[in-house]
Amino acid sequence: FAKGAGVMGEAGPEAILPLRRGADGKLGVVADIGGSGMAMFAPQYNIEINNDGTNGQIGPAALKVVYDLGKKAAADFMQQQARDGGRLSGAYR
Repeated sequence: FAKGAGVMGEAGPEAILPLRRGADGKLGVVADIGGSGMAMFAPQYNIEINNDGTNGQIGPAALKVVYDLGKKAAADFMQQQARDGGRLSGAYR
């Protein structure tokens, strides 16, 4: 590996793949395709997130979900702390 080679794989023998940098500088898996040369596989992932808000802001439906989650978490915490040994134990009596 002192010459810049890379290897990607898992702990077992099922997936040990040599890596090679292409002419464009991208690092990818090299596949020997039998006499017709080498083929590079360097996947590109394009992720698009659609939302009903504008300017990168979340929309009202997503905001309501976040609000409801926070409200439930606060109610659960208050109920937990009101039990014996909690910080609010006896406060509601």
